Amino acid sequence: MDAGGIAALVTSFVALLGAYLAWRKTKPETRVLDGDAAESYQRIASQSAKRELELMAKIDVLEKRVDELAEQLEDAIKRAEKFEDWARRLVHQVRSLGAVPVPLDVTKETE
Repeated sequence: MDAGGIAALVTSFVALLGAYLAWRKTKPETRVLDGDAAESYQRIASQSAKRELELMAKIDVLEKRVDELAEQLEDAIKRAEKFEDWARRLVHQVRSLGAVPVPLDVTKETE
């Protein structure tokens, strides 16, 4: 074997040795990275669960408020219907006495 062949053989051996050492070194680093990733995922999952509970509590509060507002709207509609009936009867009463009732202005007010 000449000097060029020996140099090529030594170079190949050193390259293989370097690749083997790099591969051995990456195993522990990979475990550390996997551990860090697992901790990050756990932290994110925990934060997400906490945020979900907060949002669910807010949703419950809002649902109760919507129910309250729906009841208030129903009551307001019933009162409006009673006022309309009362106004019809009052208009009839005023007309039966020979007077003209004041007309009702139902145009929407703008702010």
